[in-house]
Amino acid sequence: MKRRLSVVLVGLFAFGVIAVAFAQTTGINDQETRRLILPGTNTTGERVHANRTEMNLRLPAGDIWASGGYKNVFAYAHGDFAIPNISATAAPLAGSSRFVNVSGSLGTATGPLYQQPGYAGSIIGVSLAFNTALTTGAAHAEATIFTLNGGAIVRTQLRALVAVKTDPQGTDQYNVTTQAKDVDVFTAAQGVGCQINTSSDLRPLNALGVCSVIVEF
Repeated sequence: MKRRLSVVLVGLFAFGVIAVAFAQTTGINDQETRRLILPGTNTTGERVHANRTEMNLRLPAGDIWASGGYKNVFAYAHGDFAIPNISATAAPLAGSSRFVNVSGSLGTATGPLYQQPGYAGSIIGVSLAFNTALTTGAAHAEATIFTLNGGAIVRTQLRALVAVKTDPQGTDQYNVTTQAKDVDVFTAAQGVGCQINTSSDLRPLNALGVCSVIVEF
């Protein structure tokens, strides 16, 4: 009988050592962070308890960076894109240069037309903004996906329209369109861009436009 009791006590002591090894308490007034084995699994997690009136939060161990947790904006802009009657014209990255030809007028884009994020993700929004309100006409920006090295352009149909409105709350200067993630997806090897379309009566001719494409990784 004494031998059996000794074995039980040793087992309980060993279990207690394991429990202490997995517990880490910080703070005071019932505030603690505790490492534990998640129920029904063989993995560890974290249990956070702030005080007696708050809920507990359990986080699994390892990488918890979920899909859709990071957003980024790519901007495309050049002053001469606010011109009438252009169709599916790719806007270069904001800040890229233009060359000037012999006559002194602006030539074709020398900067890149697409941003390559380097990670797979999806397009969740596109916006178009002018530095001044349009007086006539309309313009829209469409997010695009481009397969590099001679690949095809995918037009997402996700567009932001800026048009002359009589309503003071209209979209005669800027507008944005959003959608759920994973509708228009791109791979790490693809690029993201923006195409501009304008009506023939677009005015003023000196309006400067910026297209922004919002992506989520």
